Amino acid sequence: MSIRDQYTDDEWEMLTPEEQEGLLSNDDDGEEEETPEEEIDEAAAQAKAQADADAQAAADKKAQDDAEAAKKAAEPAATTTDTTTTPEKVEPEEEKPAITPRPRGVLNDKLPDDYSDRVATNTTAQDELAQKYEDGDISFAEYNKGMRKLNEEAMDLREIKMRAEIADTSTNNALQQSWDSTMSVFLSAHPEAISTPVRQNAFDQILREVTAPVMQAGGMPGQAEIDKAYKRLSEEFGFAANTTTTTEPPKGKKEIKAPPTLGAVPAAAQTNVDDGKFAHLDKLAESDPEKFEAAMLKMTDAERDEYLRSA
Repeated sequence: MSIRDQYTDDEWEMLTPEEQEGLLSNDDDGEEEETPEEEIDEAAAQAKAQADADAQAAADKKAQDDAEAAKKAAEPAATTTDTTTTPEKVEPEEEKPAITPRPRGVLNDKLPDDYSDRVATNTTAQDELAQKYEDGDISFAEYNKGMRKLNEEAMDLREIKMRAEIADTSTNNALQQSWDSTMSVFLSAHPEAISTPVRQNAFDQILREVTAPVMQAGGMPGQAEIDKAYKRLSEEFGFAANTTTTTEPPKGKKEIKAPPTLGAVPAAAQTNVDDGKFAHLDKLAESDPEKFEAAMLKMTDAERDEYLRSA
C-alpha cells in the first residue's frame, strides 16, 4: 500500500504540493522492485531445496528397507501350519545296521582297475617290437633289449594278478571259516532251528536273505544276522524261540557242525578241504600265512589255476 492510499481525497487536498511531493518521494524510496534475476535465483533455490528433500527421503527409505531385510535374514525361517490340512506324518528312517569289517586273508592285494589295459598295452608293444625287427628297422641287440624289458613287465603283471587271486581266495576262506564257526556255536545252542529238513531248508533261505544286504555292503555277517533269521524262522513255524545267546557251545554238549548249505555265506567261495592234493595249502593258509604265500608263488601257473578253481 502506497502512502497516497493512506489519505482520503479531502485529506490529500488539504496538503500542500510540497508535502504531497515529499510523501510520494518517500513512498518511492521505500519500495524496491524485484529484478528478473532475483526472481530466477529464488525459484532455483526453491527447486534445489525440494530436490534435496526428495533425495533425503529416498535415502531414508532405502536405509529402512535395508534394515528390515537384514532383520529378516537374521531371524529363523518362520514355520506356518495350514490349519485346513492334516500335516503328513514323517516316518523315521530305518536304522541301518552296523557293518562289521570282513576278516582279511594272508594278502590284501587287489587287481588294479587298469589291469586289462596294461596287459593289452604290453602285448601290443611286443608285437610292434617284433615287427620292427622283421622289417629291419632295429638290430637284434635292440630287439633283444626291448623284448627283455617287455617280458619283465609281463611277468610283473602276471604276479599282480596272481597275488590278487590269492588274496581273494584267502579272504573268502577266512570269511567262510568265521561264518562257519559262528553258525556252529549257534546251532549247538539252538538245535531246534534245523530239527527237520524242512526247517533246515527254510532257515538256510532266510539266512541268505538276511545276510545278502550285509554282503553287498562289503560287511561280515555275524550273530546279529543269525538271530534275526532265527526269529523269523520261529515266527513262521510257530515255535517258541530260544533267546539264549552264547559265543561258546554249551558245556556237556557236542558242537554241531553247520551243514554245507546252511552255513554258506552268499558270494563267499567254498573251500574244498577234502582235496588231498591241496589240503596242505589249506592248512598253511590257517597256520602259517607266510609259508602259504611262498608255496603259492612257487607253483606253476597251471597248478595255481587248478588250486584257485578248487577253492
